[in-house]
Amino acid sequence: MYPDIHPIFQAFNRPTRKYRVLAFTALLALSGCSKKEVKQIAFEPNLVHSMKYQIQHDLPMTQASEDAYWVVDTMFGTPDSPTLPQVILDDDDFASVVSLDNLHQASGPENAEGRGLYRLLCASCHGVTGDGRGPLAASQVPYPRDYRKGVFKFKSSERGSKPTKGDLRQIITDGIAGTNMISIAKLLDLEKLKRGTEETWIPETIDSENIDALVDYVIYLSLRGEHERTQIDMGILEGIIEGDDRLINSDLGEKLEWGKRENRDLIDEKIEAVEAEKNNALETLQKELSEEEKRLATLTEKIESTGDAQNLNPSEKRENAARLQTRDNLEASIAAIKEESDSLTNDIEDLQNYLEEWEYNEEYAIDIADAWLSAEEEIVDVPTPPEGIPVPNSHDEMLEMQKGDPSIAEALTLSIKRGREVFVGKVAACSKCHGEKGLGNGQTTDYDDWTKDWTSRAGLKPDDLEQLVPLLARGALKPQNARPRNFTDGIFRGGSSSENLYRRIIQGIEGSPMPAATFVEGEFEKDDIWHLINFIRSLGNPAPSTQSEKEVEETATARSTIGNSNPNS
Repeated sequence: MYPDIHPIFQAFNRPTRKYRVLAFTALLALSGCSKKEVKQIAFEPNLVHSMKYQIQHDLPMTQASEDAYWVVDTMFGTPDSPTLPQVILDDDDFASVVSLDNLHQASGPENAEGRGLYRLLCASCHGVTGDGRGPLAASQVPYPRDYRKGVFKFKSSERGSKPTKGDLRQIITDGIAGTNMISIAKLLDLEKLKRGTEETWIPETIDSENIDALVDYVIYLSLRGEHERTQIDMGILEGIIEGDDRLINSDLGEKLEWGKRENRDLIDEKIEAVEAEKNNALETLQKELSEEEKRLATLTEKIESTGDAQNLNPSEKRENAARLQTRDNLEASIAAIKEESDSLTNDIEDLQNYLEEWEYNEEYAIDIADAWLSAEEEIVDVPTPPEGIPVPNSHDEMLEMQKGDPSIAEALTLSIKRGREVFVGKVAACSKCHGEKGLGNGQTTDYDDWTKDWTSRAGLKPDDLEQLVPLLARGALKPQNARPRNFTDGIFRGGSSSENLYRRIIQGIEGSPMPAATFVEGEFEKDDIWHLINFIRSLGNPAPSTQSEKEVEETATARSTIGNSNPNS
């Protein structure tokens, strides 16, 4: 009675007629049943980001969080087997952002030969997920960086841009003065001190290739984390979650085993096959429906022509009852045919919607990768200081200038004086936060953007811990105030060179309360930045260039409290 159904349709298992087909589940024939790997170490979902929206908008966010996590898990792999979205790998430029070889080297168990650098040296603070909450994070001031927001404070590029690989390489190599982020070489020394000589798998030294691998892995974690956040953000901004829709049908994605590239590569071909079968099936259903409706009309006419059923003899009554039963059966058959037809169309639409949602996620990945790729083009050029403004590059160099050529010393003195005027002036207003003497005792109750993101910007008070309990329970760390720099310490976290200080002033420090410079002619102009640098440098002593042995031992003791197990975010 019905045409043979294409084999891919027969994968459907519905408790209805034999031609019942579901277009999307048919693609299961691509690969068979899905089997999930047991993962001992896994990335964590960004529950804080979802919960802040749940509190702010009074929306259920569990499904959205699960769907977003499934997408990044499918696109970016696992801590032991990281990868990149195929849409990035297929483009040579985007693929250059992160090397898969570097990912392999930096990822994986810390005791795996030739692998595990990140988990060995970084995860204790930054977490396996790169969320800034490893086992040692909660006790640190400031907290370790959460890479998932895609924002980095100390860089050579413009505000709003990603850091360059060179920026990350420098931070990993040298550390960040005044924080627990010490140089990578010292981190390795601490691990050796903690673990003793028995652990032969620990590398002897850290070379440039190791550092490049860690740079790429940090970018990878940031790409992954920002992608997950973007999905949730767009779900809120576009009203998807409010409309009770899903970010993506991850259940369907699981059935399709979407993580396998061969399934994605064949999808267009299979959709064409599904569409063809859909059209054939619908055509057959429409013909059958027309025939059934004609039979029903004829039967109804016969029933109506019999007149009053009370006047029928027994034989006529039996015949009429049979006709009535047949009519009921035909009506049920027609209803089923219409249901099958509508369901078949809906199933195809579900598959097409899924593909559209996946394409959106590919676009998010491309946009984020493009931002990283563009960083080198967005470096802030630092001009040469104007003639007549001596700008020493270190505190020691400043002392030498002050004791050297009298004309240079006098020019430096005048520059420092002008720098102080700008520092306490109303336009630059540096003293508002840093204090008139640069002691960091001005505005001390502000917070950085990582904290504001899930507190004040969601309508919550950072100092109201009771209000924050649902977020703290999902991994947020207790808010810390962003303390302005005390320049008398002589410590500059973003680098102490005049070039670094120039960029910090003109661009501000992204993610912190430190704004970009706003110039007003005659009151605060670009040349005044050099005067500010000289004034700031005159306030303090240089930061120690190395940790003492005692400091190394104290840090090693702290790190040893987490034991030798792999830290899992």
